[in-house]
Amino acid sequence: MTGGSNKRVSLAALIAIKPWCRPRLIYRVHHSRRGKDQRKGFTEAGCAQLLDAVHQQLGGPIVLVWYNLNSHVSAAMAELLHARDWLSVHQLRAMRTNSTRSSQCGHI
Repeated sequence: MTGGSNKRVSLAALIAIKPWCRPRLIYRVHHSRRGKDQRKGFTEAGCAQLLDAVHQQLGGPIVLVWYNLNSHVSAAMAELLHARDWLSVHQLRAMRTNSTRSSQCGHI
């Protein structure tokens, strides 16, 4: 999101589901104060801090399913995730864009 003075706000969120409990939405907001060489949104360390907070709140192992965002698939993130033995990560496959898919839907 951008505002009047072009400030950027990023949001990272997890939906936490435990058996026999109500689902929780746990999130963090990042206000960009970036210079020229800084990332717009969450860094790998910021994502890891969110996961640590979720682990602490839920008090148990976590199964994480996420997509191929650049900070999710970086070598630095892989190292941070590997250091957390309570975390099991499943990466979604990359989605292909297929222009014929939309035309096929019209025939259903």
